[in-house]
Amino acid sequence: MSAITFLGEQVVEKHPVLKTWGAGSPAAVPIESMIVSKGPYRPLARMRLESAYPIVAGYKDVGAVGMHVRFSDPVQLNSASITASVSPAGDIEDSERIHLRASYRRYDWRGYASLNNADFYDLFGPTKVSRRGYSVGVGHTNTLVFDEPRRMDLSIDGSFSGHLDRLPEYQNVPVAVDRLFSATATLAYSDVRSSLGSVDDEKGQRWSVAVNEDAPGGAAFTRLHTTYDRGFALPSGHTSIWLRGAAGFSPQDRADPFANFYFGGFGNNYVDVRSEKRYREYYALPGFSLNEIGGRNFTRGLIEWNAPPLRFKRAGSPGFYLSWIRPAVFAAGLATNLDDAASRRTAADLGAQLDFRFTVLSTLDMTFSLGAAAGQADGGPARHEVMASLRVLR
Repeated sequence: MSAITFLGEQVVEKHPVLKTWGAGSPAAVPIESMIVSKGPYRPLARMRLESAYPIVAGYKDVGAVGMHVRFSDPVQLNSASITASVSPAGDIEDSERIHLRASYRRYDWRGYASLNNADFYDLFGPTKVSRRGYSVGVGHTNTLVFDEPRRMDLSIDGSFSGHLDRLPEYQNVPVAVDRLFSATATLAYSDVRSSLGSVDDEKGQRWSVAVNEDAPGGAAFTRLHTTYDRGFALPSGHTSIWLRGAAGFSPQDRADPFANFYFGGFGNNYVDVRSEKRYREYYALPGFSLNEIGGRNFTRGLIEWNAPPLRFKRAGSPGFYLSWIRPAVFAAGLATNLDDAASRRTAADLGAQLDFRFTVLSTLDMTFSLGAAAGQADGGPARHEVMASLRVLR
């Protein structure tokens, strides 16, 4: 056999000065003399200004301008942010023109406070998270099982709100509440898997149980709902069938908005930061308006077929290229107020969604989604909905 030629060895023989360029042994580094200080690390005391920049945001149907300021400690154990903005124009009350939000995170604890909360993605409706009024809340997440891919988390949140004109969870349900105490506990489990080269979960199971307690004006309203998803990988590569079920119940009077669950719509904004597969959520029902269908109790089922992704070898430039297209087809059925035939509502839909994954600057992902669905409720005429959404930098 021919001798192996090491180019690095030849370079060193030709330029002996390279032998003096070695980094040397780590043991020779005087670590002790380089220590600036010793003592316990106190994250809260080490918090400093991290960034500050101007922002635009949306509040209901008007715009707002302001500033966002973020603080953190050097190792990111604590972080806090403050956002302040104002809506100088638009058809809203003068008391709603100032928007404030502060948030704080420490390990698995979180807290927030807001006044007339505004959000950037509300500029690109239809889903709005901005609300009139004030709110103060705290939450904690405890990981009970961490054995990837198996994971179980328990999240508990509590809040106090006031001067509300909409339900906190449902933007199209009007209320008039001066004070509202809310508490939510959610236990969620996930054990899902996928094969090499996949773009989505292909098999496994997820389930969750959530209890919500609302106390407006001295009354108390309890709502409980549970979800269960089960996925099966098909013989064709990266193809799967998912069965997704959900059910919920409230013992209070269905005439009160706080006693009801509400459903409808894809839920994606034209520009968004949340999951592009929003039709999988238990409250989604593409083909209908947001929060259109309500009920004191419900059951919902969805079947979803995820087709193999279409991959592209060369579509774009190194700074901006299309990686794949992911097709999916789904059908869902919903029934509410199961215990009362006079107020019972039934609905079904059939839809499809295409997700286009773009990569920007080699590492940043963006997903553009197109969806369409047809729905029918209570034997009435067919309804249609078209969705287009760009999920940025996720």
